[in-house]
Amino acid sequence: MRKVIIFISIILTFTSCKSQSDKAVSKELKIKDEKTKIQLPLGDEKLIKYNFPRHWESLPIDDLNTEFNINNISTNGYDSAMYFIDKTMNKLYVDFKINKNKSLDIPFSEFSKLLSYYDSNVKLDSMYYVGELKKTSDYSLNLYKNGKQYEKFLIPSDDQFSFNYLCLVTMDNSNTPIDYKLIFYYNNISALSYNRSYYIDKDSKIYFKDFYIEDQFINWIDAGTYIISSKGKFEKINL
Repeated sequence: MRKVIIFISIILTFTSCKSQSDKAVSKELKIKDEKTKIQLPLGDEKLIKYNFPRHWESLPIDDLNTEFNINNISTNGYDSAMYFIDKTMNKLYVDFKINKNKSLDIPFSEFSKLLSYYDSNVKLDSMYYVGELKKTSDYSLNLYKNGKQYEKFLIPSDDQFSFNYLCLVTMDNSNTPIDYKLIFYYNNISALSYNRSYYIDKDSKIYFKDFYIEDQFINWIDAGTYIISSKGKFEKINL
């Protein structure tokens, strides 16, 4: 009788452990399958709030001063806004965490303009999944961020350049990419650089502006506004 009780006890213990193990595996798989959700709006609304001229000189900023107030230093807005837009852009970029198991190569069409700025001496790493911004019955809108393969070229070396960047990717229900849109890039050239800043509103309308910065002088060189079609294509619109 004692042997039977011990045998039953072993079976119950094994069954319990197996059940807990199955639950642990199930939980682990669920965590892996879950997608990181990113809330809209995203970016900096100041990018579309101000009417930027083609050229201007940025005002000196001292936001470490406890009495500092952005609204009191400029009547134009744009001549002080860039400092804060850059600050927002860089913080968002740094805070985004990547999933190294999900990578894509950015299409040439999305960074060809950067190549023209720097005589084709631009190296860009692959991009990695950050999170999902929107999901419809036909497509999902996802955010990707570059890796660090060419991090040393963020500060130019031997005429080689690289950029940190963010790219939107729409995908169909089988996770096949439909379309791409580069929304942000910058590097660590403090005195002379090109960068792109963005704002995505709650309806997933995408705005970006390109700037050329030389010391305190700023040039607005390009802009784009896009909506997403029902099939997941980025469509440029005229405002």
